Amino acid sequence: MFQSIGLSFYVLGYVTYNLAISELLGWKLYKTYSIFFILQKIIFVSFSIILFFIIGLEGILIGMAISFIPFVYRIIVDFKNIPLNFSLLKQKRKFIANNYLGDLTKRLSGRMDILLIGPLYGFTVVGNYFLGFQILALLSIIPGIIFKYTLPEDSTNISTTKLKLITIGISVILVAITITTAPILLPIIYPEYNESLELIPIMSLSVIPTTISNMIISKLLGNEQSKYVLIGYVVSLSTLVLGVLVLGEIWEITGLAIAHVLAYSVQAIYFVYINNHWNKKRSQFNST
Repeated sequence: MFQSIGLSFYVLGYVTYNLAISELLGWKLYKTYSIFFILQKIIFVSFSIILFFIIGLEGILIGMAISFIPFVYRIIVDFKNIPLNFSLLKQKRKFIANNYLGDLTKRLSGRMDILLIGPLYGFTVVGNYFLGFQILALLSIIPGIIFKYTLPEDSTNISTTKLKLITIGISVILVAITITTAPILLPIIYPEYNESLELIPIMSLSVIPTTISNMIISKLLGNEQSKYVLIGYVVSLSTLVLGVLVLGEIWEITGLAIAHVLAYSVQAIYFVYINNHWNKKRSQFNST
């Protein structure tokens, strides 16, 4: 990490990228966000390919770092127009700490199952499982885009309930399409991943509870209730680890898929409960 120039530039660029993206979404500059986002991807692909052929693998990292340069402009604009206020760090320390731990737990949840499956069940199973994971990433694109829109709206108490319900409906349709088409298309596209035929239809079901969770997380974060989000991620991670260890041993790759769905289903149930509890508290507060 300390010897790779490409990685060092990437870390600095990625921090700048996240700050700028958060600022654009926070101000609801969705058109500007789209322009910057697409521009970053174009620069990333172009420079990574060119630098890869010039200096090798590190060129990809440097190309990715270069793609973050346009976002430096947004940070400079902020520094010029908005005075620094370090007291905000103290005021929001609990929210920041919960967000950090929540993000860390979420990312760990996305990798922990793969880290456990390899040593326990073999790397052939990891390959099939990871393919299923990529299908899930594809199915989660639309809910992820909607989340980036609803979070700034929720933070200003603008109702997004209708859009969230539509998004959940879309996720149900996507899952239904995946379950019906995966057994037909996968043997044609990936004939070497036979075990994925039974794994992907089951794993795809997790998109529905994940979408439900994200829609509620948007509301909770919009109201700075990050501690509930952190607890939800911990619940999901704990369920996932336990499921991989127990269900994987009983039903092998099918058990691993069930463990994945179970983890995000338990998380969704928790968030639905918290959402109802939060709504009751707000209604009682408003009535008084």
